[in-house]
Amino acid sequence: MEQRSIYLSIEDQKIISSIVDIVLASHSMNPSTVSNMISKVEKCGLFIVYNRFSFTVYKHNLNIDQFNLFMNQLSNLANKHMDKETLKARLEYAALISYINNASHSYIKGDLLNAIIIKTVRPDFEIVSNDNRYGIEVVRLTTEYDQIGFRISDVISGTQNVKDAKKASINKFGAKANNYEYVTINSEPKLMTKLTTTPYKNKRQEFAKKVFDKYEKYKNQIDDYKGFMILCDASDEYALTHLDDVKELLDFIKKHYYEKEFCVSILFINEKNHFEIYEEVI
Repeated sequence: MEQRSIYLSIEDQKIISSIVDIVLASHSMNPSTVSNMISKVEKCGLFIVYNRFSFTVYKHNLNIDQFNLFMNQLSNLANKHMDKETLKARLEYAALISYINNASHSYIKGDLLNAIIIKTVRPDFEIVSNDNRYGIEVVRLTTEYDQIGFRISDVISGTQNVKDAKKASINKFGAKANNYEYVTINSEPKLMTKLTTTPYKNKRQEFAKKVFDKYEKYKNQIDDYKGFMILCDASDEYALTHLDDVKELLDFIKKHYYEKEFCVSILFINEKNHFEIYEEVI
């Protein structure tokens, strides 16, 4: 169902929808360099500067209602028309873009905005910078419960009421949909309060295990590169907002045994709601 806004005129909604169509049609899976992937859409006095692979928005002049409608429609249509692997690649690239945009002293040396980015399968990306090749594997630091919650939020977007939202959720996810609470906010159904949560002390162990499993998967390829990074995307993890929490998680990660040197980089949103990166070579 197409998302509409009760706060915008029909004409404004049509303009936003046309911008969404242009952005979606420009999607590219061949990133080359970050600089080459940046595009701008202008229509009826509105503009958006964005990345054609990840749809990361760098700059715009939309008001809050226009931008919310743009993001909702873009997310809904991308989820509807892109296959699972393309959506996964887009999220991975979005994490890599956030890393490049916020890494002040990167493990990867050189001008990252103009480094060559190659989308691969194992690992997720290769970056060529200063004639050196780096392997990048992205891992999302979320639990299965949280990931399903994110997907349910997309499914129920545009439904008319809580009853319809829960029905749509159950049709997609079965009995797992009953583990979440559905509420109405500003006349729209939302997934808000979780009926069960995973204690963070258990999450740390789960996240550390995810990193170790990635290392085990790629340890025989590490020597093929100038450097190898496991990029941990913790941007959706509400328990990781302070640097002390991130360092504590890294201590859990280092409890495992690693034979070969690689970099662990943790991308998180800090208490000021800004992206922050903490990384160590292990």
